[in-house]
Amino acid sequence: MNNLLNKRRAGILLHITSLPGTGEQGDLGQDAHYFVDFLKNSGLTVWQTLPLGMTHAEGSPYACLSAHAGNPSLINIDNLIKVGWLNVHDRVSEASKEDKSFLIRKAYQGFLARAEEHDKADFAHFCRAKAYWLDDFALFIALREEFGGQCWNQWPEPYKERDVRVIKEARKRLKDAIDCIKFEQYVFFRQWMELKAYANLRDVLLFGDIPDEE
Repeated sequence: MNNLLNKRRAGILLHITSLPGTGEQGDLGQDAHYFVDFLKNSGLTVWQTLPLGMTHAEGSPYACLSAHAGNPSLINIDNLIKVGWLNVHDRVSEASKEDKSFLIRKAYQGFLARAEEHDKADFAHFCRAKAYWLDDFALFIALREEFGGQCWNQWPEPYKERDVRVIKEARKRLKDAIDCIKFEQYVFFRQWMELKAYANLRDVLLFGDIPDEE
């Protein structure tokens, strides 16, 4: 039997968006770590987070754009400043997802200009390791933005049918946007794994769920 299941455990179900935060929702930053401390101090050992995927406009964690990708709106901006990829003077109010997207794009430019070589190597490794879903996902999101957020079945026929020539041209034309989307995913999973490692050190298990992919 799995050692994780060899004893009774108590926990709490709480989506990360319900945590305190500097914007309209909680994120993977310090307050998430504080919540782990709260669980530990309360004698609880399980945190059920629900799915953490990229949602549609209504924000339901059970209606995601990908079964693999994380939600960039859960990225903590203070962490990007701490690692030196975002200038503190670039920080603006995070009243909307658009504000955070702008800051993440700024952080990507800072990453390209100032990141340590080991971080750049880690990003490259992430892109290679996740290429089986990340390459097509990043292209999909870049095209979705180019077509004004329309559902894929409303895109022009060559894109909808994945015409080889058109897709190849799109990957080249949208390379900068695609690379930035990959960076978003890298940052999300970097912060998520840091939270997971912290929770496990505090003997708190993170328990997720499986979203529906649309």
